[in-house]
Amino acid sequence: MIVEDASTSIGQANWNIQTRFAADVANAFTVGPNDVLFAALIFNRNVTRNFNFNTYTNKADVVKALLSIVYPYNPGTYTHLAFSEIRTKNLFGTQWGGREDSKKVVIVLTDGQSAYPDKTITESQLLRDTGVLIISVGIGVTNTAELEAMASKPEYVFTTGSYETLDYIKNDLVQLACKN
Repeated sequence: MIVEDASTSIGQANWNIQTRFAADVANAFTVGPNDVLFAALIFNRNVTRNFNFNTYTNKADVVKALLSIVYPYNPGTYTHLAFSEIRTKNLFGTQWGGREDSKKVVIVLTDGQSAYPDKTITESQLLRDTGVLIISVGIGVTNTAELEAMASKPEYVFTTGSYETLDYIKNDLVQLACKN
């Protein structure tokens, strides 16, 4: 599942780079009903589910859907709400196209500290307690403590200095997600 920070601090130009990166990550997988499935949501002060695991079952449609997510221009980095939505609505559940026997991986992309770090850390732990692996990607983030607290393991944290250098971590991120 791709979880994207859509707060106003990102801006349209960086949003375009971020969504292209998410699409490139999806494009690196074999997507299909018996292979990898994707879901996506964005968060700011609200959470918007863009698509579920059973919405698209081929790579071309997943990539197109990720690229078509509209930047909402809403303030707030309420990361905890995204984690809560995934957990409380059971977004990895079979009713949303999830498979009981598959690995459950969240890749969260963010450009900064959340509005409520304590809630974010608590919600990420509650989500991890359900068996979900969280990979944190910080873009231009200088304080990585929250990214590390969100991620399932220290090696599940990726940082890049800017949106322009996001592609440098893609291969390592894909390898890690494939391994899990």
